[in-house]
Amino acid sequence: MSRPTGAERSFGLSVGTVCALLAGWSLWRGRVVIAEWWLLVASALLVPALSKPSLLRVPHALWWRLSRVLGWINARILLSLVFVAVVTPVGLLMRLRGWDPLRMGRSPQGSGWVPSPDRLRDPRHFERMY
Repeated sequence: MSRPTGAERSFGLSVGTVCALLAGWSLWRGRVVIAEWWLLVASALLVPALSKPSLLRVPHALWWRLSRVLGWINARILLSLVFVAVVTPVGLLMRLRGWDPLRMGRSPQGSGWVPSPDRLRDPRHFERMY
């Protein structure tokens, strides 16, 4: 039982078209040898995509494997940059200004108990909560 070849066809057409566009751009810039290589890759993807997409099963699988690896790497890089560029300066600014929104500093009583306001102790507070 063969599986549908729509994904392979779409892969071949899209990546082949991008390679053909890169070949045209390289040719326009006067880089004929590079344009020939791009055209070779484009034709190797476009011809099977139009005639027999099942031939692109292995390249399609390799392409997705590569994309997963690159996505894993990029996620770590981007999250690290966001942490260094946003979270760290905000934390340093909060420490310098003495802000403690979570009240994690030392309390004068020596415990972590935070007394609730009187309005929360009133039974009417629970009647219409929302």
